[in-house]
Formats: sequence, C-alpha cells, structure tokens
Amino acid sequence: MNGSVIEYGITIPKNAEHPDLAVQFVEFVLGPKGSKIMEANGQAMVTPVQTKGNVPEWLKGFSGG
Repeated sequence: MNGSVIEYGITIPKNAEHPDLAVQFVEFVLGPKGSKIMEANGQAMVTPVQTKGNVPEWLKGFSGG
C-alpha cells in the first residue's frame, strides 16, 4: 500500500515553562540521534530543515542528521 508524504512540525510555545529544555529537545529531534530514531521507524527526515515564519537564529539552516 502506498500513501502520501506525512509532514511533521515542531515548535516551542512562547510561554514554554522550560524554554531551555525545549530548545534541547528540538535540537535532539532534529540532530543525528533523533534523525536515526525517526528513520528507524520509517520516517525519513527532510534536511536541511525547512522553516517558516519567525524562526530563532539557532534554528535557521539547521542541517539535522
């Protein structure tokens, strides 16, 4: 059975209780370890990461795994 592409998004709310931990989590998900986990579960990562809207400088151009 063939399906369509599934796209996921990830964000950090402006009022996140622990924004520093949220940044670490996003970096993990988009980094080599997170990419490996996603790919092992049939979800290939799109790299470089595609961003939209008001994106923090640290995320712009993030290359992922």
